[in-house]
Parts: sequence; structure tokens; C-alpha cells
Amino acid sequence: MDRAHLVTRQLLRREGHADLIYDDRTWVPACRLHHSSWDNFMGVVVPRAALPAAFVALMQEIGLGWWLDRRYGAENGS
Repeated sequence: MDRAHLVTRQLLRREGHADLIYDDRTWVPACRLHHSSWDNFMGVVVPRAALPAAFVALMQEIGLGWWLDRRYGAENGS
């Protein structure tokens, strides 16, 4: 199993949160076969409702809720 990041490491760095790159809330385990599809946001699509609550809360807390909406869809599904 590999770490599949739910948010890009580049975004965390750019937004001043490089310290969160390996925070347990920012990734999920994924099999090696699907890791690149997950990390590159190609092929593997996760619905917003399936995201870990701790990840969503962290993203809101650090001001990246807009990115959640863009990447995973708006919270209300629109």
C-alpha cells in the first residue's frame, strides 16, 4: 500500500502548508497499481461524500475549502 494524497503536495506547499504533506489527514492508503491514478487525479474519482471527515475539516480549517469544491464538487452536490 502507498500513500495516496487527497490534496496535491504542490498545493499544500504553495498555500504555506508544507508541514501537512505527510499529515495522516491528507492521504489514504491505496494499492500500488492505482496510486498514480489517484495522485494524478486521473481515472480514480472519489465522491465528496466519501472523503474522510478529518480531511474535509482540515481543508476548511486551513482555508482550502474552495479547492475541495473545485476538485471533489461542492459540499451540497452542485
